[in-house]
Amino acid sequence: MTSALFVPVRRGRIANSLRLFTTPGGERIVAAFTSSARLRFALGVGHPWVRLARPALRTLIRELEVDRVVVDPVAMPTRRHHGRSVA
Repeated sequence: MTSALFVPVRRGRIANSLRLFTTPGGERIVAAFTSSARLRFALGVGHPWVRLARPALRTLIRELEVDRVVVDPVAMPTRRHHGRSVA
């Protein structure tokens, strides 16, 4: 069984898009969390998210040239980008 991750998104009028981050070293990452509580701790209460299975997340980011998925980061990079839309 694949555990689902809580992945930050940006709400759009038609669809949500993955929230991508850039580290201070210029690496593009996707942040994913093992619980909604961990996501709220890192990004704040009320930050939108979706639950995705790990394989689904990998499929979504394949074409985005994202360097890696970081699970349960405590401190988030400050620069943010928009990613692929998710339903």
